[in-house]
Amino acid sequence: MNPHLRLAQARAIETEDRIRLRRGELVEAHDVERTYGMLAQFVARAFETAPDVVERDVGLTPQQAARLEKHFDEMRAALHRQWTELSDD
Repeated sequence: MNPHLRLAQARAIETEDRIRLRRGELVEAHDVERTYGMLAQFVARAFETAPDVVERDVGLTPQQAARLEKHFDEMRAALHRQWTELSDD
């Protein structure tokens, strides 16, 4: 492709992106990262507090609470692995 055509195509794409951003059809990358960060914090907090809440409200034995905590730790690690793999792509 000749340089003038490439430049025209790049400008057209940039213009389309600006229009889509103005319409709300595109989201800035930093907004997506911030939102996912807030979501990750919420999930982590829920994983950290759930075993204590369930132990208190349902009356789990210490062994059951420990198993629940281990499960949440495993899930948190799996989510972190998947998150890292997705962000590496």
